[in-house]
Amino acid sequence: MKDWLVQELIMIAVNTMKRAVFCLVVFCCYWTTTQLSAYPLTDAQKARLEKLIPRTFAKLQAHEPVHILTMGDSVTEMYTPDVETNHNYLHAYHVKFAELLCLEFFYPGEVRLFNPEKGKPEKANEYLGDEITLENFGIGGRTAIDAVQRITTDAFLNEPDLMIIQFGINDARIGLSFDTYRRSIQFCIDECRKQGVDVILLAPTMVRISDGPLEWGMTRGHAIVARELAAKNGVFFADMGQVIAETSGVGDEELDTKLAIRVVADKIATNFNFIDPVKEVLHPNLAAHKAMGEAVFEQLFNGEPPALFRAQSQATFIDPGTVQVELSIKNGGSEIEEGYLGALTTRQVLQPTEETAFQSYRIEPGKTAVFSFTYKRQQRTFRGGAPSRYESLDPGEPWLPVSFLVADEESSRVVDTAPILEPVAVTWKEGLQLGVESGVRLDWRFKNGQKKSVKGSYEIKMGARKAAGVFELAADTQKDFFAEFPINEKDDVLSFKESVQLKVTVEGKSFVFFREIEAIRDLYLGEKVALAHDEYFTPGARMLRAAPASKEAVYLRVDADKDALYLTLDLEKINLVKIPDGGSMVAEIFIDGRPAQESRQFGFVDRVRVTFGSEDGRGVVRLTKMGLFGDAYDRAIPPEGILSQLKTKGNTSRKVEIRIPRIYLYRHDWKLGAAGQVLGLNARVSLGALGTDPAGAGSFPPDRRWVLANSGLYFRDARSLVTLNLGKKPADAASWSVRLY
Repeated sequence: MKDWLVQELIMIAVNTMKRAVFCLVVFCCYWTTTQLSAYPLTDAQKARLEKLIPRTFAKLQAHEPVHILTMGDSVTEMYTPDVETNHNYLHAYHVKFAELLCLEFFYPGEVRLFNPEKGKPEKANEYLGDEITLENFGIGGRTAIDAVQRITTDAFLNEPDLMIIQFGINDARIGLSFDTYRRSIQFCIDECRKQGVDVILLAPTMVRISDGPLEWGMTRGHAIVARELAAKNGVFFADMGQVIAETSGVGDEELDTKLAIRVVADKIATNFNFIDPVKEVLHPNLAAHKAMGEAVFEQLFNGEPPALFRAQSQATFIDPGTVQVELSIKNGGSEIEEGYLGALTTRQVLQPTEETAFQSYRIEPGKTAVFSFTYKRQQRTFRGGAPSRYESLDPGEPWLPVSFLVADEESSRVVDTAPILEPVAVTWKEGLQLGVESGVRLDWRFKNGQKKSVKGSYEIKMGARKAAGVFELAADTQKDFFAEFPINEKDDVLSFKESVQLKVTVEGKSFVFFREIEAIRDLYLGEKVALAHDEYFTPGARMLRAAPASKEAVYLRVDADKDALYLTLDLEKINLVKIPDGGSMVAEIFIDGRPAQESRQFGFVDRVRVTFGSEDGRGVVRLTKMGLFGDAYDRAIPPEGILSQLKTKGNTSRKVEIRIPRIYLYRHDWKLGAAGQVLGLNARVSLGALGTDPAGAGSFPPDRRWVLANSGLYFRDARSLVTLNLGKKPADAASWSVRLY
């Protein structure tokens, strides 16, 4: 045999041995790790998994491919201020959870990301063998209603077995109602059930937007709602806020109550520590993500750890600006429990007073201790000299989310309660009133959560208009009330806002509930209307849409034919500033193109965003991939099909023309001129201004924006839009769309 052939055979043999040894080492390492992490499932664990994730568990047992999809905000998206780990999903809580599933059910190929961020790895290790795949739909800044977009378009394209849902940070930060959060999550669960997809529902993490040991309560109301939804639907729930709240306690050093709670709050804050000097308060670090993933795995298999304390509370108005909360804690353990309590802020609505916020406890086994806390209602101030008022309570819930930090020497946790406000709670009928002609109807409900009857009087105001009445409620009952106020606006008023105040008096004590309404005259094709300038954003302000000839103004006109929808924006007496490497003007158009019976109801819409420079020419169109014109718009829409042009019109005027092809609105009937043919519509124009950046960078300041509607609803909520009738305006038309928020 030739020497070269012998040498070649020897090299092949050596390489084959190397590969075999490598595979053996990988297998042994993985087998060893598996033995450390995994264990045979108990009968109770099997029954639990079969109940909570039946589709996924069957596949895991059979070593079949498992596909997980995650839905959430920037926490799910794995935002970090560190460029190396930012958007690297392999560090996120959901991947850590999936890795533990791989260990438990022997998927040696581990987790492969279905859609890693560009430039980021799709696997942590290039191990061979069965894999669990994971597709991440987390997007920074999104709320629960944003999930409706993906659920009705592309969430099920790759046939997920398990969907993990976590929202709440932005819902709480923006102040969206619990009802919107509840409806959005329920919609996701219902659609998953139709598709046979298992659901894991996670409460949001704890966050704080201002300094202080008591500022960790913002998302706890959404955690309460998420837990309620999971119980109602029989899906698995884990509280990520509780994971963040769990620390090593205050230690064995004697501390005063305030310092003890501050020690715990500072330990909670370490979950958000990154590289100095970065100060994060919203996005957990890598260690926290790992702990969250482990908690989801542990609780899925073994259930939530039993609570040592059982807590409930009672909330009572003392005066218009003060609420007193009585917290009852029962010690369910067999030992005396001692520690500290800290009352957390309730969203941005209730702030505990310094005198009562920090307390200590000592509770005998089986005994109950009662603690009293005083909260002050926060006040909101407005620009332009508008009077301040108390922050609004949630419109749709009779209860308050009241949460506490509980800490001892070795541990800490958060305790949530949801007391019904006494002596009477108020809930409002939210949403959009369509086709209002002569008057606005305000609907609310009085709820008596006490074990005794209550009676009193009320006075309700909408601006300067008011109505009054009396009520009487038996113990633990509720009753609906309403008041109607005429609309007496002149023809040149196309929109107005009014504050709504409901003053309730019981046993000589009065307290006030606040809301706002926005009423916008319904629009028609060919009608030219003025957009509202910045001062319209002040609550209670009115805006005459016919702007004085001497002032800057933006007007909108909408036309349509069988081929397209045409939007024209006239900019009067407006100078566009030239901004280097940036847009001088941004036009945003929101259209609800769903069928008439769905239009302007609960659902998702997004925006057509067009950027223009200061010179005449075409705009740059930016679109979302799917769901642009409402639920179930599940086709990708090419932005180049939307034509836009900026033109000069005279010496002091400019014109923007935007054309949206009718084919893009394919879910709409498009029977122009027929009764009931409508679109939901909003338009927003923002003008750039040069900042102080030496490079000439610009910004879009608040006083350089105009808008058609600006309700308190989330801008991607279809209920925030105006009614556009797809026909010419009749001579006697005078209907309004009215929303309470």
